Amino acid sequence: MRWGIHDEWWVDDPFGRRWRFWLAREHETGLPIPRRAHSDDPLWHIIRCAFNHGQAIEDHPARELLQIYDALTGARLGDELPQPTRDPRRLLRGFRDELEAMLHDAVESGVLRFERDELPWPFPEKNDEPDDPRPDNPRDEDQPRMRLRIWVLDGDRQPMPGAPYRLRIGGVVRVGTARDNALIDERDLELADECNLEWGEIPQDDPRRGLQDYHYERRLFTNTYGEDAGHIDRKLHNLAYREETRKANVAAFERDYGVKANELTPIHHEGRRRPA
Repeated sequence: MRWGIHDEWWVDDPFGRRWRFWLAREHETGLPIPRRAHSDDPLWHIIRCAFNHGQAIEDHPARELLQIYDALTGARLGDELPQPTRDPRRLLRGFRDELEAMLHDAVESGVLRFERDELPWPFPEKNDEPDDPRPDNPRDEDQPRMRLRIWVLDGDRQPMPGAPYRLRIGGVVRVGTARDNALIDERDLELADECNLEWGEIPQDDPRRGLQDYHYERRLFTNTYGEDAGHIDRKLHNLAYREETRKANVAAFERDYGVKANELTPIHHEGRRRPA
């Protein structure tokens, strides 16, 4: 997003933390920033939650990163790809490595600056928001946290807006209802590779009503950012494809959604509706 004369952008990382990026003004000076190890480098994580080697996989961070790239290079990729996951001309094939090298060089030279956005903006008025009923659990503030976004679907893989849910992850239980677009968006969670999700009301005529709280229950993988065989299996698992082989799961996915296997990542990350 752009503010005033200068460019500033806010980008969320995979752990639910927000970062502010800006181009250094002429009067801003500072020491060069050395490159960090991948595990400690927020820029590395942000880029990889936005792009794989061949395409954009999340529109929001990818869109902001393209705008930063354009501001630094004079290119117009952001204008050409307002929805980066829709890239019919394959402009982003192999782009991630170029982007990563360029952004790190800009940060190390001091041209591009970024910091964690610690404070809410705009500042809420007192009592604007209801009190959070969740207990305040003491935790290590330096412990990495993550954000989890799940689109809840029914047995026909159709969205379930407003579905009640219960999420269990890392020893924490979150209860709520999905948004109008069927999205569950939980932040500030402990890092975990898996979670357990229950969701959906049980129909009145279902014999399970009164015996269990939710219609569906599934163990889900949270670490799905990648295109290797393991990440493909996890995405297919999360979409409820349980055939004996990966080939059979991919074939079922392509048949159900009417697309090729390279559409798996955007469909998984965006909760795209299965064609009727």
